[in-house]
Amino acid sequence: MTVDSIPAGKSDPGKVESPRTSLNKQLQQEGLRQAREFQQSTQSVQLSVSQTAVSNKVVVTAMEQNVVVNERRFDNSQYTNAAPEASKSLFDFETVANNVLKFVGGVVRGAAKSGADDETLTDLIGQARSGVAKGIAMAQKDLAGLMNSEISQGIEKSREAIGNGINELEDEVLGKSEAASGIMAQQLFAQNMNAEQAGLVIRTKDGDEVSL
Repeated sequence: MTVDSIPAGKSDPGKVESPRTSLNKQLQQEGLRQAREFQQSTQSVQLSVSQTAVSNKVVVTAMEQNVVVNERRFDNSQYTNAAPEASKSLFDFETVANNVLKFVGGVVRGAAKSGADDETLTDLIGQARSGVAKGIAMAQKDLAGLMNSEISQGIEKSREAIGNGINELEDEVLGKSEAASGIMAQQLFAQNMNAEQAGLVIRTKDGDEVSL
């Protein structure tokens, strides 16, 4: 039998693989498996980061386009931290909500300090609520193709946080006016009572009138 007649690729059946060689092969296979899993995990993380980054931009842009109070438009760049924490999610609903509330609060409180009446302040707060609602709706529509649980929950938490903040702002700027009006009403009532009591006239049995 010649060398050419020996089937290619077949090992010598009488040859026994050493334990070291077998272990090296197993380690190699395990290393390849872990490398594949790591690559898949990395790709998944990169995709998630990309989705959250895009989502954050979409939500911020939607708020900037729709939240207009007293002819002033929300600009997120004026409120963004210069060095955000790297550990936070790129879609940080707290930051989005806080920035919107800082803007709305600044406009409404400024109007209140300038002497705006309750009707004007109520209108400004209504403008804020309407703009936020439109911004959330626009963001949800634009993100329909990228929506996942994290993004969906973040948007809903943004809506809730902003809504609660605007309610507190409303109580702050209008509650004081109502309280002041109540105090004034009580003082006026007391003054009227005193006036009425001061002019009280009692008629005696003999027909005489006595003023108290």
